[in-house]
Amino acid sequence: MFKKWNDWAPLPVRFVMGFSYIAAGFLKLFNGNGHHNFIYELGHWGISGALASASTWFVGFLEFASGLLLVAGAFVSLVAIVQTVGTIGLLIAIWIGGFPPAYDGLNYFPYCLPDVPYSWAIVAGLLTLLFGGAGKYSYDALRRDTLRKSS
Repeated sequence: MFKKWNDWAPLPVRFVMGFSYIAAGFLKLFNGNGHHNFIYELGHWGISGALASASTWFVGFLEFASGLLLVAGAFVSLVAIVQTVGTIGLLIAIWIGGFPPAYDGLNYFPYCLPDVPYSWAIVAGLLTLLFGGAGKYSYDALRRDTLRKSS
């Protein structure tokens, strides 16, 4: 019945996940309060100093780039694998070390980290893209079609 809509099905998942990652990465990279808040949260798990700062830059860049790739529909399987592993790592860290407390000194919403239910929703969305693909309207589909035509 809805077969003609199947090509459009991955778009909402890609856009919601992509813009969420862009926002999360943006806060870590371009917002001083977001950057310091994430360093504070890592400190809760014993990661401090230069390692926490480097981790914040790395995670921020990875999230921002992942979001852009998801919105474009480029390398969606790779992004889904990397971010699923990272999100499961976050869930393990929360399970072992607890959820970090909010840093009160920032006029900023309290967390850079997603909570546990939202983390599971992220994993579900990423696995949907991993197993379902980026869809017809994506860079991956364009690249695949171009390779087929040139073969």
